[in-house]
Amino acid sequence: PVEHNAAVPPGLAGLIMKLLAKTKAERPSSAEEVLAELEHSAAELAGGQPGAPAAVRGRGTSLMEPQIQYAKTEDGVSIAFYALGDGPAFVRMPDIPWSHIQLSWQRSLDDRRTAELAAERFTYVCYDNRGAGSSTREVTDFSMEAYLQDLEAVVERLSLARFALAGGFDSGPLAIAYAARNPQRVSHLILQATYARRSDLSTTPEMQAFGALRDKDWTIFTETVAQINTGWSGEPARDIAAFYREAASQEVTIAAYKEIEDFDVTDILSEVQTPTLVLHGGTGNRPSIALSRALAAQIPNARLVVGGLRERLAAMGEFLDEGAEPAKN
Repeated sequence: PVEHNAAVPPGLAGLIMKLLAKTKAERPSSAEEVLAELEHSAAELAGGQPGAPAAVRGRGTSLMEPQIQYAKTEDGVSIAFYALGDGPAFVRMPDIPWSHIQLSWQRSLDDRRTAELAAERFTYVCYDNRGAGSSTREVTDFSMEAYLQDLEAVVERLSLARFALAGGFDSGPLAIAYAARNPQRVSHLILQATYARRSDLSTTPEMQAFGALRDKDWTIFTETVAQINTGWSGEPARDIAAFYREAASQEVTIAAYKEIEDFDVTDILSEVQTPTLVLHGGTGNRPSIALSRALAAQIPNARLVVGGLRERLAAMGEFLDEGAEPAKN
């Protein structure tokens, strides 16, 4: 038997034993798995909680680019994430199917500033969904259950007992489903410009046109979506369109939307026990105000706020201040 050196973190010792294993089945299956184990060991050496990577700390100062870490889903997909700040946990779900947290930090001043501000108060967690960004690209399962595995993997990797959860547009139904299933873990639920049933959007002429364009001309599709989402802003929209194309391939986007178009959580809205804030507004105003009102009306203890960015940010701050704060992790 090999005697364990107490100076070596248990995680690193376990990784070394795996690498030296005689059979292939016992060794790490990928470089990403090795990287995740090494990051875990680094957290142990730094005095972090076992099993929980240390977040990048910092208050009141501009933060360095966060270290991308990895969590493994039950079906073997590696999910890239970062955690910034020190405080109650706040998990922001990605804008599926497009996500690239590293590029967002490097290229978007707004995204970076949002992360820095959030990190002054929370442990702010962002991750890339499967098929996109720095997460595993070669995947075929984009079902709701698969996307929920991505969230669960990050939550478990960080050992989050309780946290606020935010989901927008196509991630909204995922956030709703997770909150309904895990009321003890989700302290606050924030839903931005989202819906309960995707078919309520997919049957509109606009969305049908988007679907046809997505399948035929990838460049024009991404350019059009970006222009609409930014209010036909010209050059900024072209930069966002380029981001979309780098975040996920056309093939992944088509495959993902085949599943997304079947998203429907209407039957479980009444099961959501978490205090919920539904936000409506911003460029594009999708979905319609009628769908936002219907969503808020069907979730117990939910409220609707309609307004511009300033009003919505103020509402979020007030909402997160109410009731018990998310527990520190």
